Amino acid sequence: MLKVIKHEVAHIVFDSLGNPDEAPIGISEGIAVSIAGQVEPDFLIDNESPSIIERISVQWV
Repeated sequence: MLKVIKHEVAHIVFDSLGNPDEAPIGISEGIAVSIAGQVEPDFLIDNESPSIIERISVQWV
């Protein structure tokens, strides 16, 4: 539950810094997930995981 609270507070703080409609949602979400500790650091550097393009193309085959 603490991670969810940290995540939502990060959104509130990020949105208060400027116009939230001008920033891509991925930036706000990435910051919130990172601050809340909701992603493992190894996930960010795992070069063996398929890229988003590879995952999308597999769905259309």
